[in-house]
Amino acid sequence: MNIDYEFIIKILEEIRQNYEETPKSKIPTWIYLFYQKIPESLKKHIIRPCIWGFESKQDNEKFILSQGDYKKWSIDFLNYVLKNPNAKLNLEMFEFEEDRYEIIKFVKNKLYLALGGKVEKKKLYDKYDFEKINQYTQFIKNSVNIKSNGTTYIVFENETYILPIPHVEMPLFYHKYGMGHIPKNILDNLKNKDIIDCGAFIGDSALLFSQKAKKIYAFEPDSKNYDLLLKTVELNKIKNNIHPIKKGVGDKTEKIKIINSGICSHVSKEINSHAYSGFEEIDVVRIDEFVKENNVNTGLIKMDIEGYELEAIWGARDTIRKFKPILIICLYHCGKDFFEIPPLLKKWVPEYEFRFLNLNAEHPIFERVLLGYSKN
Repeated sequence: MNIDYEFIIKILEEIRQNYEETPKSKIPTWIYLFYQKIPESLKKHIIRPCIWGFESKQDNEKFILSQGDYKKWSIDFLNYVLKNPNAKLNLEMFEFEEDRYEIIKFVKNKLYLALGGKVEKKKLYDKYDFEKINQYTQFIKNSVNIKSNGTTYIVFENETYILPIPHVEMPLFYHKYGMGHIPKNILDNLKNKDIIDCGAFIGDSALLFSQKAKKIYAFEPDSKNYDLLLKTVELNKIKNNIHPIKKGVGDKTEKIKIINSGICSHVSKEINSHAYSGFEEIDVVRIDEFVKENNVNTGLIKMDIEGYELEAIWGARDTIRKFKPILIICLYHCGKDFFEIPPLLKKWVPEYEFRFLNLNAEHPIFERVLLGYSKN
């Protein structure tokens, strides 16, 4: 089975046929009866805001609003398919049925959100998602301690991790970036190898990786994120094997502009300085050049770089072919990443085995990663 133009059109038709008008939230009758007896001046300044708040709360419980990055990346996905009718992803590349199920659900969610408006949560989530969300809540309650100054302590698996800000990522500290799905003998081989962490953010992923490998090269081009990365390394006293690098990665060595937006900071070759006030110029390097110059014994490459993954993959072609590292690559941003990265990697290293993992059930389209490893 393929995820292709024909499949996308079929799903869009199903959505069109089954899509019902979003029902308006209903306020209990007694509230309306009470409302009719209230003076107009009180209605305007007190009662109406309360009712609107009631409706808003109900909507938040039942619906997802397609806006911001939900809308941006979903429209990008749909546009890619419409502009590239020959694009396809062969699900036979994924051995496990549960992964194929997650891929199809992910695609459907992208299309629902691309159409905009409010989408019922029951159309986007299944019972396993809701179960997982409840488990996240318990994890936060039992394992996370946020101090008054924002410093955050996370305790799990007999380890304590310290972050400089109250930002706890479920893909990392609950799902361990999918590393539990890697065969033990392959994971054990990491001990004497190095990890390239692209999109290191505040260093939380580097913390997790520091237990698994000899050296961690943590690439983070955003200045504010990079400063927090340094702080994380300092707080956890792990300067020996984490090497912060204030650069981005891509398909060529160049200078490029990055839009600063915290966890969503991303590179762009087309930034209008009048439209964006928060951006900076950064250095971008090819992973192949960095690996060669620094003699990096590459055992794992992780990429979460906000839609620039395909470019970075091309810049790591020789490294991937030579070392056949474990790969943890985010596929949820761009349509081009979803459709082009898996077959490209399979072409370079035919023995790669792939998993498609949902590392954050709380979000209908975010934190979906391609996990690749070679048993040879």
